Amino acid sequence: MLALACAALFAGCGDDEKKVVTVEQTVTDAAGKTTPDETDDATTERQVGKPNDPGRPTKTVNLESFQAPSKNIGCTIAGENARCDIREHDYADPSKPADCDLDWADAIGIDSSGKAEFVCHGDTAFAPDSETLAYGTDSKVGPFTCASRSEGITCTNDDSGHGFFIARDRYRLF
Repeated sequence: MLALACAALFAGCGDDEKKVVTVEQTVTDAAGKTTPDETDDATTERQVGKPNDPGRPTKTVNLESFQAPSKNIGCTIAGENARCDIREHDYADPSKPADCDLDWADAIGIDSSGKAEFVCHGDTAFAPDSETLAYGTDSKVGPFTCASRSEGITCTNDDSGHGFFIARDRYRLF
């Protein structure tokens, strides 16, 4: 299995900003041992991953902060949780808890101990300098994997199997 580890360096500013991504490839054998792939280290200007291509397998990167190509969903995977926020949504808002006097219904998170749930929050998972995670690409950090697809983003705790799906028109907690 091929895993890609990406570290981004940013140059420029505003709409003309270009993202430079350093890609280090590693190979994981059947026993789970990871070794450097000596064949191709490259620095390129590109979006992380490539758009869905039916003939190609999904790529996996290790981004702690990213956004969907639509720029409508921003996510973070850090420590013991994964969270995605959505700027605009058409789904019906779930009932706001009485003890939540902050933002509601635009952020879903999952931690290492339970099922996914909406987050009462005063912050955001949108990082201004985060990479775009192309459709057809997954980001794996710790026990969490978030999959970017044209339909939306799914984040799963690989240990528990719990997670969530979020898109402009719908969401699902599992």
